[in-house]
Amino acid sequence: MTNKEIDLEEITKRLDIIIYLLIKQTKEKDEAQKKEVIAELFELGLKDFEIAKILGKSRGYISSVITVYKKSKKKEVAK
Repeated sequence: MTNKEIDLEEITKRLDIIIYLLIKQTKEKDEAQKKEVIAELFELGLKDFEIAKILGKSRGYISSVITVYKKSKKKEVAK
């Protein structure tokens, strides 16, 4: 792949995420819904610092939400 193709892929990924966030922001979210959005953005491939920047939260908060999400996902797979 050329650099141009990689750049286009990254731009497309970011645009998809922006559209996703705009759709999700139709109304105020409670804390559980915010954590769900963080988990979904993580699943879409964003890193913790990228999610923190988008949502205006600290990186530590985002990391802790992602850690809890990963642990709960492992428990679901183990069942």
